[in-house]
Amino acid sequence: DIPDRSLDFVYIDAMHEFDPVMMDILHWAPKVRPGGIIAGHDYCWYYQGGVVQAVDAYVRAHNILTWYVTQLDKEPSWLWVNA
Repeated sequence: DIPDRSLDFVYIDAMHEFDPVMMDILHWAPKVRPGGIIAGHDYCWYYQGGVVQAVDAYVRAHNILTWYVTQLDKEPSWLWVNA
């Protein structure tokens, strides 16, 4: 029920397998206005296996060249600014 391009920020932290992560990104990214932030948690290889692969696949498929991963966290976050 949330209109597209209506949110300033989305933080995804739910199921961590590839398909659910990809579905969350596909569902929530359009809800964020241009200039807003799309982010999520657990960008690491050891946590249920799908976050890194899903985020990497999404940014490649959508030609998102500038995106970030926090470095000082045990379970890093990922993010980009919506175009």
